[in-house]
Amino acid sequence: MADTDYARLRIGGLGLVCLIANKPGRGRSKGATSSYTLKDSTPRVCAADCGKTFVPRAAHSRFCSRKCQTKINNRGKQAARRDSTERPCNYCRAQFIPEYGSLRRTYCTTTCRDEAKRKVRSGSCHRRRAEKNGGRYEPVSKRKVFERDGWRCYLCGCDTPLTKSGTQDDAAPELDHVIPLAAGGDHTYENTRCACRRCNRAKGSTIPAQGLQGPPRQPGGRG
Repeated sequence: MADTDYARLRIGGLGLVCLIANKPGRGRSKGATSSYTLKDSTPRVCAADCGKTFVPRAAHSRFCSRKCQTKINNRGKQAARRDSTERPCNYCRAQFIPEYGSLRRTYCTTTCRDEAKRKVRSGSCHRRRAEKNGGRYEPVSKRKVFERDGWRCYLCGCDTPLTKSGTQDDAAPELDHVIPLAAGGDHTYENTRCACRRCNRAKGSTIPAQGLQGPPRQPGGRG
């Protein structure tokens, strides 16, 4: 049966089954082994980190299993996607080397990452607006500015307590640029003041004369 093939012929309404002799070279019969003989069948050490010894099935075999081969291939692809060169932080602009060469790492620390996300959520675009209009930029803490100005509005002198921060109250403390960013002002500690919400909204993009009379006052000052 191994040396013959079945062929089905249909003549009219009758189905006939014929036996056809197997032609030489048409293929190996069931159970036959390959005629290829490996020249070097000595045991080899797997090229992966498993350290196992195996008998190769082909002359170019380097791995003991498909699992080790896939592991090494994936490791090569990951290495090609890594970059361990220094890059600037997207928030503080400090140079840093990302851990494991991750291309997705854009912030030097988790603190910079959280601060950047907080500013995005609050609608702050100070860096983009300053660079767009030719102004300088440096990270500015609102809390430090408010404490420096004694939690008082530099325009009208009213109190802007911390308890009203983030509210819609007219006395809520807000960060104001003396020279607006739209007019080429800098986002720095020198150009920022504590202002109440009412004055900040009324001022808009204008430059108040009293805001340019001197440097930022010390905490507790009224000038």
